[in-house]
Amino acid sequence: MECKTKSTFHKIGFTPAVKMHDVLREMALWIGSTSGKEEEKQCVKSGVKLNRIPDEINWSVLRRISLMRDNKLKVIPDEFFQFMPALVVLDLSRNHNLRELPEEICSLTSLQYLNLSYTDISLLSVGLKGLRKLISLDLEFTELKSIDGIGISLPNLQVLKLYNSGVFIDARSIEELQLLEHLKILIGKVKDALMLESIQRMERLANCIQSLWIFKMFAKALTLNTVALGGLRQLDIFVSNIAEKKIDWKNKEKEDLLCNSYSCFKHLSSISISGFVGPKELTWLLFAPNLKHLAIENSRSLKPISNVHPDMTVPFAKLQSLTLESLPELKRICSSPPALPSLKKFDVQCCPKMPKAAIREFQRHKQE
Repeated sequence: MECKTKSTFHKIGFTPAVKMHDVLREMALWIGSTSGKEEEKQCVKSGVKLNRIPDEINWSVLRRISLMRDNKLKVIPDEFFQFMPALVVLDLSRNHNLRELPEEICSLTSLQYLNLSYTDISLLSVGLKGLRKLISLDLEFTELKSIDGIGISLPNLQVLKLYNSGVFIDARSIEELQLLEHLKILIGKVKDALMLESIQRMERLANCIQSLWIFKMFAKALTLNTVALGGLRQLDIFVSNIAEKKIDWKNKEKEDLLCNSYSCFKHLSSISISGFVGPKELTWLLFAPNLKHLAIENSRSLKPISNVHPDMTVPFAKLQSLTLESLPELKRICSSPPALPSLKKFDVQCCPKMPKAAIREFQRHKQE
């Protein structure tokens, strides 16, 4: 069974995830529907190159629909959503040519989960804003430019994903987000350092941020508060020029943090940095003691990754994956290979000043 499991799951990308084989997915859906008793209430047409909505299905009884991944849907007929009062889950992700949804989507009065990631959606239609029961909305990797009206229209929203969309966390979007009283998970991007500091002063909203993309930020200093951003799990910094990066842990919980000053971003497990100009070292990474995945590329001034604090015996104890690419000034990672006891994947490219002996040493210490 173990061999079969290994052969039917596939590794995906940088973050820890798996891609399930189509056969296993269908079996899982069958088991998940009370051993097939409710099989007729779900429709999965994933990656089958659909260019139109199938008409041989009884859509009126469905509770879950997945038309995701590599289908060629461009237009969804106006009448398609009119007779699905029981639909709870709708996944239209990775239909890259899908640009808009019909206003009749408001007929999905029971809909709670909507995935539009990796589509060409650029505008939230009036109909979509009528989905009052919606709990989760995924708009990652879309062309969306604004979330105006979402705060009032989707009062029950708990999960909002905006990573790599056209929406930035700015004054206008913050106004909308503050209206979402039930929001628990927010994934988004920001390019204004003052705006990021502003949202960190809004405790409820800041605590919702699980993934943050700092994109084309140009600032003399950037401060990240370990309490305000306590729920942060993934941090990406892309094409930014920040002279100084500060970690702020001096606040109302100062006394507790002083006792364990390196247990700061305790949930932060993945960091990706590309085109980062300014710092010569990234010692602030030590404030992520549970970091598992780290990728750094195209950061020309970086020399060591960290100057290890004298009290830190194992600076990256849980790091499993380390990727270093196009770092012309990088001379060392940290003190010694034992500082990376959990390392499983270690890739180095175009780091000419990194001693080959040190690279071999780290490779020798990585786990098989």
